[in-house]
Amino acid sequence: MNINANNIIPEFSQANMNAIIQAYPLGELRYREYFPLEFNPNLTFSSIEGAEGAKIMADLVAIGSKAPRKGREFVENIKGEIPKVEIARDLNEKDLITIQQLRNSLAAYPTNAGIKAQLINKIYEDPQFCIDGVNARLEWMSKQLVSTGKYKTTATNNGGAANVTADFKVKTQNALKKWAEDANANPVEEFEKYQEEAKGKGYSYAVVVMSRATLNLVLKNKNTRAFVLGIPINATTILPDVRLDQLNAELAEKGLPIIKVWESYVSVEGKNGEVTVANSWEEGNILFSTSAQLGTTQYTTTPEFTMSFADVMSKSVKDNFILVNTFGHQDPILVSTKATAFATPVLNDTRRKLIIKTKF
Repeated sequence: MNINANNIIPEFSQANMNAIIQAYPLGELRYREYFPLEFNPNLTFSSIEGAEGAKIMADLVAIGSKAPRKGREFVENIKGEIPKVEIARDLNEKDLITIQQLRNSLAAYPTNAGIKAQLINKIYEDPQFCIDGVNARLEWMSKQLVSTGKYKTTATNNGGAANVTADFKVKTQNALKKWAEDANANPVEEFEKYQEEAKGKGYSYAVVVMSRATLNLVLKNKNTRAFVLGIPINATTILPDVRLDQLNAELAEKGLPIIKVWESYVSVEGKNGEVTVANSWEEGNILFSTSAQLGTTQYTTTPEFTMSFADVMSKSVKDNFILVNTFGHQDPILVSTKATAFATPVLNDTRRKLIIKTKF
């Protein structure tokens, strides 16, 4: 039977949990920079669509005739409900003994701010952990989406539902040369080529999003350095290093897309308890986009977000879309915290995006 958490931890309160949760920062994760939050009341795979598509002209029609209907850019051939993002953790008897020890220490030294901070952190660390977990999963999904045009769960990268796939059908092709292996590779020359192709279709790229490892290859490339420094080169030319801000200034001056680096790290815990770093970015892939905002993180809520169970659990909603519940158990004695979100990153304007594989 579930009970209120403060029956087990007297210091625990709904008000304090809510205050801590609302003040808790996103941290080093970047997904909301590229995919800001957007509410969608009917969030299913079949209903999400990429916004800001190409400007399609209206048709000239005879008076009294019906206007022709145009299509929408829906996610390709996916059915069903968006799976929920969920994570939970328990304060077990060992943790509760630690809380008791801190409680006793604070009683002995009531003015010690360090002991008080440790006690507060131990009581409320699981809500923060669970918020981090939801955001980390959305970071993982977003990075996979940007670097491959789709995301897919497996038994290795997800402890819940495997084989959940969302494919936005972004055009993907190989670079002209392998940037890491071919000494004659010229990233800037390729930028120019893809930009000209885009302009021929009525638009232009504003940004290229890549990993730090790929950026390092670009900056070390001799043709890149010659472009930035404005120096002609031959086989024996020695060029100094250049920085990203220098390269971006020259790219912008030439009407080419600037580079944005997506660098972040999340981890996955396997069923055996082993924690490993999960880099969902397909290394070597880069995304050309007409806008620095690549899409949205679409989310919805359920009746559970507004239901009240005051005698059973404490509840808070972080950033309008992460539901955090904390509740106690009598047998065995535990305090559980669970965070839930119904959300998915959605790429906008997929017909005007391009993924280039620099390693192939």
